[in-house]
Amino acid sequence: MSDDTLIEFERAYRGCACTIQKRDYDWVFSFSDKGYINVASPWRIIQNGRIAYAGHACDLLEGRLVECIELDRATADIHLHFDDQTRIDIFNGESGYEGWQAGFRIGGEGVLLVGLGGGDVAIFRGAEPMENT
Repeated sequence: MSDDTLIEFERAYRGCACTIQKRDYDWVFSFSDKGYINVASPWRIIQNGRIAYAGHACDLLEGRLVECIELDRATADIHLHFDDQTRIDIFNGESGYEGWQAGFRIGGEGVLLVGLGGGDVAIFRGAEPMENT
């Protein structure tokens, strides 16, 4: 796992708005034209020190921009921080299944990250991951 690529991921969506769409088997977190995270694992929104997600995720995030992303190197959990009061926690809670996929660019090169079961992250550089499929 290339730590430089993971650091770039933690910077990739900074300053972007986030929209969330429910699909049949996962959720798509879109970050303007910067990329996406497809999430098949549990997640939640924390706002004002409490769990806040109640079916209207986009309303809770309206007007908020991503300040930073933290990727836990031991578990592959993702924490998206919007401000001091709002964040999204994405749990990579399986030992055998992929919890999420993230697509973004470093320079002009497409990068795809996959949160693997057991907490590792697979990195595919040179991929064209910009479609949230």
